[in-house]
Amino acid sequence: MEFTFEQFLNTIIKKHYKFIILVTLICLTAGILLTFVLPKRYKSTGAFYIVSSSSNLGVGSDGSLLQGLSGLISTQSNKIYVENIIETRFVKDVVLEKTGLLERKKFKKRLFAYDWLTEHISVNPLRDGMIIISGYDEKPEYARELVFTYLSVIDSFYKESEIFFARNYRKFLEGREKELYASMQTSMQKMRDYQKKEKILFPELEYEAIYTSVIVPIKQELASKLIEKEKALKIYNNKSESEIANEDINITSLILDNMYNDKNALMNSSLASLPDKLREYFFLKLESDISMELYSMIKSELEKSILNEKNNVPSIYIIDHADLPEMPYFPRKRDGAIVGIFLGFMFSMIYLMIKENAGKVNEKNNRNT
Repeated sequence: MEFTFEQFLNTIIKKHYKFIILVTLICLTAGILLTFVLPKRYKSTGAFYIVSSSSNLGVGSDGSLLQGLSGLISTQSNKIYVENIIETRFVKDVVLEKTGLLERKKFKKRLFAYDWLTEHISVNPLRDGMIIISGYDEKPEYARELVFTYLSVIDSFYKESEIFFARNYRKFLEGREKELYASMQTSMQKMRDYQKKEKILFPELEYEAIYTSVIVPIKQELASKLIEKEKALKIYNNKSESEIANEDINITSLILDNMYNDKNALMNSSLASLPDKLREYFFLKLESDISMELYSMIKSELEKSILNEKNNVPSIYIIDHADLPEMPYFPRKRDGAIVGIFLGFMFSMIYLMIKENAGKVNEKNNRNT
């Protein structure tokens, strides 16, 4: 039987309001009492910002090769990165050792302890870049200890990562600095030998107009492209990949030829009117100047990296240390009361509707007989 709202109001609520109130009060009391019986679960939280991120190696907004502050990447990316950190076995093993979880929870296997940690720790980002880490346990002291330990481990992990990447980056730049210095010396020596052989002094002064309008723009374009290629270089842990990367960007005449296709492209330009020996000199001068610019850039970056490696910059900035929860996260009396009121009202309504419907059917059957 279907009830209209008016029938529902007049037939059920007004007629049986005392019964509804009684059932609701019973369920309300049961819901509150249930919160005393159910095992309590406490929640402790800590908040922090990631000051620097070792995952941010690349070209910074200021053109530097090493990018520092994590504000340049999204909070969601930081959240994913932290989640990946806390899910590693290395981090979990450190947490197990510091908290004594295996003995406290009496886990027979570490695998069970790993699963327990995954279920009892969570990471949530806020809009302003802050990251909240929460720990859950039946004891408030251990919930706080769990979060405090994770904050400590994350901070140590970031610091060690920063030191590792900074050291590798500095070693990488030292290698590139030696390579580019040797390349620069070779290019400059080739140019000087050619000058001496052909008895050429300073043709860039004699042919200043051509040098300024043709050679300088080409030098700037090639130097800019090669510098960007240097900045795009990634730091590899794998030696073979590192060697491939270094070979790919060696500053040689072959690379210059490849970037400008070949020397015929220049010969067909304004330099075609020059004698052959002057054209060859300008090519050597171009390669020498570009090698010098690249060496200067890498040397400057190496000096910065040495300073960055020595600076003791905090990896994360903790805003809120783990607090000791005073009230259980679950179950709460308020939640038990709300659920009890809702269930009491719903159960009483369903019961009364079924009862009224059965009464209507019996009355109809009596009339028919």
